[in-house]
Amino acid sequence: METLTFAGIKGTIKEVSPEGNFVTVELFDRVSIVGTFSNQWGWDEQPDEESGFVSFITYIGTDGTVTDIEKLNNVISEHNGYIRKGEEVARPSKRTSGYPYEVKVRGLSADSIKHICTNLIFD
Repeated sequence: METLTFAGIKGTIKEVSPEGNFVTVELFDRVSIVGTFSNQWGWDEQPDEESGFVSFITYIGTDGTVTDIEKLNNVISEHNGYIRKGEEVARPSKRTSGYPYEVKVRGLSADSIKHICTNLIFD
C-alpha cells in the first residue's frame, strides 16, 4: 500500500481521484483526510508542507453516541474547526474504517490534526 506523510503522521493512501485532484489518506482508523494540491473547490486553505496539500478536509470517526459526538464537537471547537451547516449529523462512514459514523470537519490546521490524532487515538 502506498503511504503519504501528513503533519508528521504516515498515512495510507486509500483513494486518488482519476484526475489526481484529491487524495484520501487514512491517518488512523478514526481520522482520514482528503487533500488537494490545487484547491479547485475553494476549501479553507491550510497547507501541509510534508504532503504538499494546499488544503484538506478532515473526517473523524465516531460511534454515534451522544457522549462521543459531544467530545468530538469540543475537540473540533478547541482547534477552530467547524462543521458546515447541513453536515452537523454524523453520517455513515465513507472515509474512516474503524467507526460506523463520521463527521466532516473543515478549517483545521495540520498541527491541529496531529494534536487531535494524539488525543483521540491514545486517550
